[in-house]
Amino acid sequence: MLTLLTSDNSAGVVGQQQRVAARIRTLREGRAMSLRQLSEAVTGYSASYLSRVETGKKAPSPALVTALDEYFGEGGALEELQAMSSEMTVARSSRSVVKQERRARRIRVLTSSLIPGLLQTEGYARELISTGLPGTSAAELEQWVASRVARQRIFGGDDPPFYRALIDESALCRGARAPGVMRGQLEHLLAAGERPRVAVQIIPFSAGIHAVMGGSITMLELADGSAVLLTESFDSGRIVDSPNDRARQGQRFDNALMLALNEAQSKTLITDYLKRQ
Repeated sequence: MLTLLTSDNSAGVVGQQQRVAARIRTLREGRAMSLRQLSEAVTGYSASYLSRVETGKKAPSPALVTALDEYFGEGGALEELQAMSSEMTVARSSRSVVKQERRARRIRVLTSSLIPGLLQTEGYARELISTGLPGTSAAELEQWVASRVARQRIFGGDDPPFYRALIDESALCRGARAPGVMRGQLEHLLAAGERPRVAVQIIPFSAGIHAVMGGSITMLELADGSAVLLTESFDSGRIVDSPNDRARQGQRFDNALMLALNEAQSKTLITDYLKRQ
């Protein structure tokens, strides 16, 4: 869970996403291509969809950004621009975490009632964000959703980080309003757990009260040996700098880990909830 910006502070998000849209349009026009021609060159995307992306009415999917980056030979520049947009969708206290995710060698997350952002499906993220930010426009919502999903590209590289998520069982049993969303999310969790460097563990109700009954803890270990630690509650986040506080938060994570089911047991529990959908 990463603290979102409020709608009142979303101007920077929209502006950054418009830069992505403008860059895509500039690249296309630089090749003297029509939207239809680009659609034919980058298969799987209609001209109408590309038009909505270029006009900022719809955020580009991570797959489209990657495809366009490769087609136009941007060498990752377009993906980096989109990543900057992702960083703008969270509060200032959380941006350093999003920025460092791409450089992390190890990520550990403990959430009390939500599926962690790096494991969320598009549908789950959309319902979560739309509920948490009432009054958000459709265009802004799609930008936030696309940015959250884009963060998950870190798992697709040649050398992805080691990732461990401790998730309270309450996140599994709280259903979504839209049909099929929770089924898709649970299936996604099971699939994520099959990745060689990803561990998903559930803290069962039978464990009783644990150290993080509200909010979340996110811990990143970077390649240079430094670390980033973020604690969050409903609408606020705090980067933990004090060595004593870091040790305390790390111990809270370790205590919760001792209460969690192992990966195989967690998979069984997630499957049980999936069968109820």
